Amino acid sequence: VGQEINSPGHEAASLPIPSQFVREKIDSLQLPYNIHDVKEKDETTSDILRKMDVILSMPLDMLFLVYGDSDQKQGLELNESRTNIQAIIDMSLSRYPKCVIVLVNACPLDTELGNPEPFQTMVKELAIINRTAFISLSSPSQQLTSVNHQIWERLKSLL
Repeated sequence: VGQEINSPGHEAASLPIPSQFVREKIDSLQLPYNIHDVKEKDETTSDILRKMDVILSMPLDMLFLVYGDSDQKQGLELNESRTNIQAIIDMSLSRYPKCVIVLVNACPLDTELGNPEPFQTMVKELAIINRTAFISLSSPSQQLTSVNHQIWERLKSLL
């Protein structure tokens, strides 16, 4: 789930993460997967959690959960974000036990919202605890230039 990365000091980049890019790759390889991008701009993990019934009504082979800075922007505390992400993972695996979960840390390193490090660490810890795939986007320039290719390289090994 995810759609946009905004990097401080850069124009907002509407990069499909990973829906459009991955959809094109999957279609070009004629693989039997459907891609659904269900996140709207500035939605928090709480917003996604409220939509899980709708999300889980679609067949789900793989779930990308891209964690950026929307939770921080909307004032969610770290523990609430952690609880929401864990609930999203649990609900997805409960309904679709063979679903592959990919956590993507897209939280900007430089933020006007305060120190992003605890949020970045939390996403990585959840990936380890849940034994999910994990991708960390480490810099705004990386996010703006190679995010889709990094996600695709990791995804190829999971298909």
